[in-house]
Amino acid sequence: MNGMFDALEFVDYIRRRWLTIAIACGVALGIALIASLMLPKQYTATASILIQAPAGNDPRAATAVSPVYLESLKSFETLASSDTLFAQALTALQVHEGSGGSFSSLKKQVLKITKPSNTAIIEIAATLRDPRKAQGVAQFIAEHTVKLSRSLDERTSNDLETEFQSQLNSALLRYTKAKEALVAFAASQPMAELENDVREGTELTLGLDRDLQAARTDLAEYAAQGSSANQIPSTKARIASIESQLRTLREGLTEKNRQLDQRKFRREVLENEEHSAQTAWEAANTRMNEMLSSAQFRGERLQILDPGTIPDQPSSPNTSLNIAAALLLSLSASILWLIIRFSHSRLLEAREAQSYRVRALR
Repeated sequence: MNGMFDALEFVDYIRRRWLTIAIACGVALGIALIASLMLPKQYTATASILIQAPAGNDPRAATAVSPVYLESLKSFETLASSDTLFAQALTALQVHEGSGGSFSSLKKQVLKITKPSNTAIIEIAATLRDPRKAQGVAQFIAEHTVKLSRSLDERTSNDLETEFQSQLNSALLRYTKAKEALVAFAASQPMAELENDVREGTELTLGLDRDLQAARTDLAEYAAQGSSANQIPSTKARIASIESQLRTLREGLTEKNRQLDQRKFRREVLENEEHSAQTAWEAANTRMNEMLSSAQFRGERLQILDPGTIPDQPSSPNTSLNIAAALLLSLSASILWLIIRFSHSRLLEAREAQSYRVRALR
């Protein structure tokens, strides 16, 4: 033999040393069984939370979820894995396991929050030695996660309602002041009387203009006819009186027209402000109503899908898995050891045969 590996010889080598493999496997199985029986049993309870999309009243929107949207729901894992929430669960259920270690290590050991891919479900798994407390912790965190989410939604809705209510109150105050200003202006500076004065003054002016034209016509006729001296002077005096009245009346009309234009302008400004304030108030009221009607459809709603059940079988140690792993490792290690021993023995035999041939040649 030249020391090379021979599969048939190796199989025969293993067959003659089967007891070594059996002992190694037996010892490994025994150690795995004893270790599994000695290790404290841990029980895992799992609660599930369903994340309902803000579908509103349209049932088609509930199915319009994309992978991107489902991936965004991972943010709820952070909500469920809150340190404060976990500490509250430990206190409420009087869990004292691992009290000697750090809080973070205990949390990693006990709590596991996951969101399966392409689902709208959050799974909360709690692992403890007491199966009842494990289920209690999982259910406690699930329930308080739902409460915390609703509390955050309510806080957001309240903040929005406060902001919109403030805008509505400001718009209503502006509208009320605009109406009061318009009413006060109408009461303090009425235009009906002033308009009547202007209208009457205009009519009186027109009448005086006609009288003035008639007087001038009479004067012209008296002058052409060579009437008596008494008629011409009296007509001139009447013309002068009419002209004086017209000047006084026109000056008064000019002033009253100026006042009337000012009041009309001021009233128009106040009416425009009232209209603008009313429009702003109606818009704020509409936004407020829309906000209140859409509040229940604004964000995702969490609902407990499964509060979890009290586990009747321990999640660890897994005796079957430990025994299978011990059997596989011991069998692999035994065969590897035998391969090394077989190769080493074949190498020694080859060296001895080489040495014997060298001595024979001498």
